[in-house]
Amino acid sequence: MTGSNINNNNKNNKNVTSKYYLTNSKALPVMVWIYGGGFQFGEASRDIYAPAYFMQRDVVQLTFVYRLGVFGEFLSLDDPDLQIPGNVGLKVQTMYRMACHIGYKATVHRYLAKQRRRRVVLKDRSLLTKEEQFINLLFAFGPAIEPYESEECVINGANPHAKNTISEFLHLMTERTFWHGIHRAIKARTAYAGETPTYYYRFDFDSKFFNHFRNLKCGRSVKGVCHADEISYLFYNINAEKLSPTTREYKCIQRMVGMWYNFALSSNPNCKEVAPTKWEPVNVGSDLRKPLKLLNINDEIPFMYVPINDKLSVWDSLYTKEYLY
Repeated sequence: MTGSNINNNNKNNKNVTSKYYLTNSKALPVMVWIYGGGFQFGEASRDIYAPAYFMQRDVVQLTFVYRLGVFGEFLSLDDPDLQIPGNVGLKVQTMYRMACHIGYKATVHRYLAKQRRRRVVLKDRSLLTKEEQFINLLFAFGPAIEPYESEECVINGANPHAKNTISEFLHLMTERTFWHGIHRAIKARTAYAGETPTYYYRFDFDSKFFNHFRNLKCGRSVKGVCHADEISYLFYNINAEKLSPTTREYKCIQRMVGMWYNFALSSNPNCKEVAPTKWEPVNVGSDLRKPLKLLNINDEIPFMYVPINDKLSVWDSLYTKEYLY
């Protein structure tokens, strides 16, 4: 295994890993991983994204670091006088706005380097106007204590009790934060790039000890799958442990790596680890109202309709077609 860190003119660091020397003439598929974190936090370290599982295959893996928060790649401000319409980090202009906001009168880099970190961070949110802050709220319509009880009441003021409502709350936030965003993105891709295959999956594999994000966020007593749990089955991390080849968790890792590797190799994730199930790309034809199908990744991997299609239809109804996709 070989690895290198590329740092080009103080731009974003890149980590390149392969089990072959990078000067080898053999052509290999390249897999690029962009870590999540809502553009507010995250890292490309081996503590979370070690490449050990993918190094079982003939592949080059690339991870890189990108700027986050107020110094992020994608800051966008509405005021045309500021000349920051979007992707400002990519244009290396973010620091200019921050420096001016806290009294810039010299070279941007030098001025910010002299400031206390706390002062810079505290000015982060105040860069936005009230209108911008409202538009960029993560939850524009959050859960509420309902003032009266209806037939569909989730949390009412008469007798609120977390034990009775926490499950409904979690399902609601899951639909709002994850399911419907993915749903809309797939609909848009089908509408405007229908000739390009899109493969839809749901990670549904529950492990008592290997769903590390669930255990970290919810505790080991909670069952089910948490957002980002599949990362532990793609990348080795500091919470992982050696697995016997006979365990469910080991088999799930092999299946996940096989699908992702095969997609990098041929743009088709179907492989021996998936067989005999056939993972079909999204296909709704011209009728985007048709329910979508996905691969449900568990001990068994059925190709099935999205289990909450009816609820996604309700979320769809809140948008006009122009804003839906």
